[in-house]
Amino acid sequence: MPVTLYHFPASPPSRIALAAAKVVGVDVDVKIVDLFAKEQLKEEFVKFPVLFLGKTSVEDSVKASAYEAIGFLEKFLEASGWVAGDHLTIADVACAVTATSMQAIGLDFSGYPKTKDWIERCKKIPGFQEANEEGAEIFGERVRSRLPPNHLAP
Repeated sequence: MPVTLYHFPASPPSRIALAAAKVVGVDVDVKIVDLFAKEQLKEEFVKFPVLFLGKTSVEDSVKASAYEAIGFLEKFLEASGWVAGDHLTIADVACAVTATSMQAIGLDFSGYPKTKDWIERCKKIPGFQEANEEGAEIFGERVRSRLPPNHLAP
């Protein structure tokens, strides 16, 4: 019997759940919920929180925190090239969904070669791109459309 996932493809946490399920072979019944169309406000979803707040700028401190997080990831990858050990784990899948979302919105990974290489390796994990790519693109387009050009450059 499949697990039901109420899924918004542009949401990194939703893609983490889908990618993890695909990678470990869990049968998932995906039901798309379009947050941009406010489907989450329908009667059956009112118990879930709304996470997208419609902001049109990113504070410098938030941007700095995002780059600091990428720097931490770069350090984690130094030892073995993986996030949590010497081989691929579900932690890599979860972190890669977030990292690809960060790339999609326009954060610059050029100063993080280990992270860029790791992302490319994660994209080759069976089921990862299927679960993640489209949503990352949707998310990136939506966020970039609300921000001035190069707003997230270091």
